[in-house]
Amino acid sequence: MVTIKKLFFYAFALFSLTSIIYGMAYDYMIGAEIHYDFFGAGFVSWLIFFGILKAILGI
Repeated sequence: MVTIKKLFFYAFALFSLTSIIYGMAYDYMIGAEIHYDFFGAGFVSWLIFFGILKAILGI
């Protein structure tokens, strides 16, 4: 069961990290201004969320 929890946790973390990278790449591709403060705040929010999730799941 612990392996399933770890797999879910790390797969979800990888998905969120790739979505942040994709968002920055998409902004770059369409020539939009990249708001690094927005992406940085999102990254920190995900870190806090995953820290709480990791504590709850006991990973």
